[in-house]
Parts: sequence; structure tokens; C-alpha cells
Amino acid sequence: MADIARGLGAQRIEAIATSAVREAKQQAVFLKRVEEEVGLKVRVISAEEEARLACLSFLHHFELGIEIWGAQQKAGLFEEVFQTKLVYKHVNPKE
Repeated sequence: MADIARGLGAQRIEAIATSAVREAKQQAVFLKRVEEEVGLKVRVISAEEEARLACLSFLHHFELGIEIWGAQQKAGLFEEVFQTKLVYKHVNPKE
């Protein structure tokens, strides 16, 4: 993806990692390998930042729509932004 972005003329590429890397036992090994092999320093973001970015993306891409998110914080941020209460149920496919 970084090569494609560079090929399209991207001036800046920012790589972020979310819950999978945030919770990984070998996080440091993964981050080092990405930097060495791809040349990008990956920034691991918090669950709150992940929720904020997901909400901003939703607002940017959809006039009206439904998004299924994996974290309850995202729904809470959505409620705060839209000043409305969502009715939702958290479902974990591992359960």
C-alpha cells in the first residue's frame, strides 16, 4: 500500500495500528519488522483515538448509513457527535 501511495504521489504516509497490534504479545517485534521491511514507522493508537478516527471516517464517507464497529467506545463517540442515543448490542464472534 505504501508503494501504491508513493506511486500516486503521496507526500506523506502515516501508518497506524489498532487493537490487534495494541494487544499483541509480540508488538515490538512486529513494529520493528514493518519499519525494517516497509520503511514506515507505525504508530499504535489508543482505543479512544481509533474510535475518533472511525467516527470521522464515517462522517466523511456517509450521509446516512449504518456502520458496524467492534468497540463500544466508538458507539459512545458516535452518540456524542450526533447527540442521539444508539440502541446496540455488542457481539463477540468468539463467544
